[in-house]
Amino acid sequence: MSSSAAVAIERPVETLVDLLTQSATRFGRRPLLGQKLGEHWTWTSYQELAELVDHCRGGLASLGIRRGDRVALVSDNRLEWMVAAFAAFGLGAAIVPMIQAQAPTEWRFIVEDSKASALICATREIRDACADLTDRLPTLTQLICCDSTASPSPCVEALMKTGRDAPTPPVSLAPGDAATVLYTPGTTGQPKGAILSHGNICSNVEALAATFPLSSADRSLSILPWAHAFGQTCELYTMMRVGGSLALAESSAQIVSNLGEVQPTVLISVPTIFNRIVDQVNRQMVARPRVIRKLFVTGMELSAKGRRQSLGLTERAALATADRLVLSRIRNQLGGKLRYAFSGGAALCDRATELFETLGIPLYEGYGLTEASPVVTTNSPRSRRFGSVGKPLVGVRVTVDTAATSDPRHGELVAYGPGVMQGYLDRPEASAAVFTADGGLRTGDIGTLDAEGFVHVTGHLDQRYKLNNGRHVFPTPLEERLRQSPYIANLMVHGDRREYNVALVVVDLDTLNQWASQRELHFDDTASLLASERVKGHILAEIGELSGDFRPYERVRDVALVATGFSAQNGMLTRTRKLKRQAIMAQHGDRLAALYDRSPSTTAR
Repeated sequence: MSSSAAVAIERPVETLVDLLTQSATRFGRRPLLGQKLGEHWTWTSYQELAELVDHCRGGLASLGIRRGDRVALVSDNRLEWMVAAFAAFGLGAAIVPMIQAQAPTEWRFIVEDSKASALICATREIRDACADLTDRLPTLTQLICCDSTASPSPCVEALMKTGRDAPTPPVSLAPGDAATVLYTPGTTGQPKGAILSHGNICSNVEALAATFPLSSADRSLSILPWAHAFGQTCELYTMMRVGGSLALAESSAQIVSNLGEVQPTVLISVPTIFNRIVDQVNRQMVARPRVIRKLFVTGMELSAKGRRQSLGLTERAALATADRLVLSRIRNQLGGKLRYAFSGGAALCDRATELFETLGIPLYEGYGLTEASPVVTTNSPRSRRFGSVGKPLVGVRVTVDTAATSDPRHGELVAYGPGVMQGYLDRPEASAAVFTADGGLRTGDIGTLDAEGFVHVTGHLDQRYKLNNGRHVFPTPLEERLRQSPYIANLMVHGDRREYNVALVVVDLDTLNQWASQRELHFDDTASLLASERVKGHILAEIGELSGDFRPYERVRDVALVATGFSAQNGMLTRTRKLKRQAIMAQHGDRLAALYDRSPSTTAR
């Protein structure tokens, strides 16, 4: 669809209440939210959502929720999340969303720290885990459950019934009023609540709607949690702005099957999901006949060549054959209608970009952070450069502060614009530390700005360390590159105050066992597999191949292999899947230190 087919945006929205009101008026009975119930997808329209929000607003008002309050939600994406959020907005309250996968201790900390007046829980189990908070916290007066059977707590359904009988009109809001408090999952210490106003979020929505040719004909499969800024702003609110629809993915395991059922036109996600799709396609190709595998490889190679130069007649015919017999079938598995894909949250690996480009689905990479509502830069149909995170969004400016790094080229990225948060809730010192004197937001990320205005992210300030030879290392870019290996599920590079880098590698056991089986290598158990020098040599060879273009001192010389993955549940990852390096070192530091106690392995080939 050309940009001329995009929805004409007549009047910019300045609050999220305006967003719902305008969208319900313009798109009425068009489908907005799809949920799979049993074997069938059911859809809620824009008009139906607006009516449910009206009812819920009256119900929340009956509980005493008013302007300036905060309503916490512990829930994954669901209709009740949307209803409760927009109802709270209409009363002048801000939402404090969390996901169900967070640890109960984190829910409890955030509810207390945010001084929430009400807590809405997705399930009875979450409600029970937080039941004592109403007695312990003076500000928390209401505990509400989405499960209508979870008495004695009031449920969302009962609130809507109350609101139908006692309607409450929405209050008048200003763009500067707080809309949400999003807690950023710090890799050290407790999370901090970033206050985003209605104007902050709506400025991002308006800029995204102006940048991408989206329309009411577009549909996405909703994978990203709305409790995070990326999912909330870039998918939920932006799709609402253009009149599109969203279908809720059943689970991460059902993404590919849901894509086939929903037939989305856009896919908005993080590199982990795109890598999972690539891995599934590769596994399918391994099981296909040799001629199909060869056609797939030919299609990938010719597509890549065609992006660099014109193809000859024979090459175009070969690519057309590969597309007809193989690539078109992969597109159909993804629903057959994908026009665009968007990635953010971490660096995108080359193999994901290459596959989607080969399929004829442009995959655009952007960059942002919660504190910027969240998008700062993005590649787009009009302006794109592979290997970059694009140019600053409309109304946003980015500068590079080299004084923060003492590097003449790489510096801390500083973002300016209407999406920059109001500050951290009740953290004046932390807020002061991230703002420059002229109102810029210190992102903590290291990068460069090229001559054409494209931004390149190369690391993070608090992850930088120094080898004992004085060289500074930013491990994140190398870690992201090495995760492209099908044998590496995750890893952490380490070398702080050491002579060279080593890595703790979480292996992908399924792929590694398949590799061993193909070579008739047999092991009694996982421990003996991980202790094998031949297995270690294979992982080091993978690392060497993938890191060949990194500086010699940045490369990994030795590895410790483990099978237990990093997760938010075991405290090794934040809920946005960033490494908690201190926690990993606390558990595995001795294992890494032992690598330095013996002669290092030969530098990976």
